[in-house]
Formats: sequence, C-alpha cells, structure tokens
Amino acid sequence: MLSLSLVQTIKVVAKKEIHELLKTKRLVIIGLLGLVSVLIVAIIHGYVLKSELVEMVNTAEFGIVTGIFGGILAIVLGYDSIAGEKCQKTLILLLSQPIEKDAIFYGKFVSRLVAIAIVFFPIVSLGIVVQVALSGNWPALGDVGRVYLHFLAMFFGALCWLAFTFLFSSFIKTPAICLIVVILIFMMVLPMLSGILYFTLMEEEIAHMWETGEPMEYFPWYAKLALVLDPMFGTRSLSAAIFNVPFGAGDPGAVFSVTEALVQLTTFFLLSSVIGIVLFRRSEPE
Repeated sequence: MLSLSLVQTIKVVAKKEIHELLKTKRLVIIGLLGLVSVLIVAIIHGYVLKSELVEMVNTAEFGIVTGIFGGILAIVLGYDSIAGEKCQKTLILLLSQPIEKDAIFYGKFVSRLVAIAIVFFPIVSLGIVVQVALSGNWPALGDVGRVYLHFLAMFFGALCWLAFTFLFSSFIKTPAICLIVVILIFMMVLPMLSGILYFTLMEEEIAHMWETGEPMEYFPWYAKLALVLDPMFGTRSLSAAIFNVPFGAGDPGAVFSVTEALVQLTTFFLLSSVIGIVLFRRSEPE
C-alpha cells in the first residue's frame, strides 16, 4: 500500500511533469503524425468506401494505425523519463530534496499515462467523427460503445509499452540509446521472436488451414505461451472479442480468450513496472 504522504508527493511530481510534457515539441509532432494517419484511414473509409463505423474500426489498417500510434506515443514520452534525468545530471538534485525514489518513478509514470490519454482519445475520436460525417452512416449507440472498448484495449497496450520503456529508462543512462533499443524491441524483436516461436509450434495446423481454407478453432497452450512476449496479441484478441470476430478467424492475432488476453497484458504491465521500479531503486543517483 502507498502511504498518504507518498501519494501526495506522486501527485506533485505528476502535475509538474504533465505541465512540462504538454509544452514539448515531441508531443505535438507525434500527435500530428497520429492525427494524419487516423484521418487518412477515416477519409478513405468514410468518403471513398462509405463503410460503417464498426467496419472501419475492425479493419487491419485502422488497428495497425491506432496500435502503433499508441505504442510509439508511449515510447516517445517515456524513453527519457529517467534516463534523461541521469544524462542531464539532475536526478541527484531531485533526490537531494525530500522526495522518495518511488514518488519520482510513479509520478513520472502517471504523468505520461495522462499525457497519452490526452492525445490518444481525442485523435481517435476525431477520426470517428470524420468517418461518420463523410459516410453518412450514423452508428448505433451500442456500436459506439464497442468502438470505445476497442480504444481502451489499444490504450491498455500502450500502457504496457510505457511500463516497458520505463524499465529500460531505469538503467540505461543515455536517452537516445534507450529510445533506439525500445523501438527495435517494439517493432522487430518481440514480434519476430513471438512469430517464429508460434509458427514453429503451429506449423502443421497452419499448413492444414492454408490447404483446406478452414480457420483454426483450437490453439494449444504452448502456442499461446509463445505469444505472451508481445502485448499486440493481447490487444488484438480483445478487439476481436469486442467485435465478435470468430475465434481464430478474421484476425490472425485473435488467439487468446478475453480472460487470457487480460491476464497477458496485466502480467506484461506488472512485470515491466516491478522490474523497472526495482532497478530504479537500486541505481545510484548521478
């Protein structure tokens, strides 16, 4: 349990960090890139294809845009959270004040969480408005609710990457190196490693699916275990459940049940957070 004084200190640190983050150019740049990407997909599905809202949100391109946007946003905001303080030699100044290490770590994390929400949800909401306005297909209230559940799943995935970024920022002393390492792991290492393990373990089942055209309806536990390394599979499985995509069909990433997906994402988030705070506690101020 966090003490009352620690919670109050976390709030103070978080408010200061949020104020500074909202003035950074990186937030504007990544926000604009995300906005342009979302609007392009929304315009294509609204003006050109005249898609229903749920149809657009359930497409691979919209899932990729929102998923990568959320992940990159988390990484860009988190990579120098602690490594930057070490590089600028300001961490020791922070710790010379009556501020606990835990308060610094959690305060910085909370500030990034809030900043991601401030940028992510308005941008994807604007994409919805544009798509609906251009298509003229007004969604039912239930469909809007399902769409925002999908966005919450994407947001949960972004928080996993934020915790993962904080883990590396806790022990890497150079922000640029931290950014490169986390992006490489985010974009290449974990997806590649998970994919190789999965396709190796499921080689016969996948070959049968391609030969017969029948979707796989059963995924053994050892195949699922190969995918726990990448939060993307958890978020995609949650989205597939939200939009009633048949298990194993439609989205090749929908291999987890809702419970399994939530457990995977929660475990990834907690492990990254715990390892990150332990490494930060043990690090020497510089």
